[in-house]
Amino acid sequence: MRASIDESAACCTNCMALASVNQADTCVGGGPGGTCSCSTNPGGAPCATGQSCCGIGCVDTNTSFMKCGFCNSTCTVGSDTCSGGQCHCGTGSSCSFTTMCHASVCG
Repeated sequence: MRASIDESAACCTNCMALASVNQADTCVGGGPGGTCSCSTNPGGAPCATGQSCCGIGCVDTNTSFMKCGFCNSTCTVGSDTCSGGQCHCGTGSSCSFTTMCHASVCG
């Protein structure tokens, strides 16, 4: 039986070839012959370059409002977009915690 190991890039030689360790979360088999996969990606393949393996599957954390910057980060009501992995209100910074972003304007 082949073992599944978390921390894929640290345990699986083939995962080292991925552009980012965030593309996969599981190594099946381990060692030189192990196969990298994103356990939440249908088909089990690693995520494409530019995507991270999150609990909901492969996500572009540079643009996802619900996974902005990394898998467990959600933009607040003080922003309306995610760009470059950071929450924004329109083209500016996010609004303060007590101010909502509406139609790309803090107010």
